[in-house]
Amino acid sequence: MKFTFKTKASYDAACRTGRIDHYDMARIIKKFNSGEEWDIPTHSEEEFNELMEKYKSDPNVAEVGHYQDVSFYDLEEYL
Repeated sequence: MKFTFKTKASYDAACRTGRIDHYDMARIIKKFNSGEEWDIPTHSEEEFNELMEKYKSDPNVAEVGHYQDVSFYDLEEYL
């Protein structure tokens, strides 16, 4: 997987500038034993690795997958 940000701290620091035009990230697909499916964005390599490890060991999760994505951040979108 390709990430613009290695750590959660570097992503958070970039967000504090108010805008990130484009960054490489990954999304995790978490499928539960109940059949429910969640698509979860991860903004840094650190976050991705932590969540993949956590979800793979969760007994309520039947399958974990992922795919590459691109995103942006604009503080104005959240105001």
